[in-house]
Amino acid sequence: MERLTAAPLLARKKHRFNEVGAGPWRHRNDSSQLEEKRLRQIHPAVGAYLDFALAAPGLQRHVFIRRLLSLSQRMTPELFSKTLQRGCHYRITSLKTLERIALIH
Repeated sequence: MERLTAAPLLARKKHRFNEVGAGPWRHRNDSSQLEEKRLRQIHPAVGAYLDFALAAPGLQRHVFIRRLLSLSQRMTPELFSKTLQRGCHYRITSLKTLERIALIH
């Protein structure tokens, strides 16, 4: 019976995501300023919502901005701005709730 050693198995499992900065969501050492700038360029209502939401206590700023940018890429700019206008009006900071608001429109 042939014995397997760990060395060949480890050599095959080398992934590119183990490198620093290789994955799109891992090892984020940079700030979220570029993402925030991209969001603010979409519509003035998005900037108003960011001003409101980022002032809320207990919110993880960088994670929130990156997830909000991800949400904006999954819908049209018009729908995204309408959703954030309503979110700002009702003072909503939950991204799941914003997704449900977008389904209403």
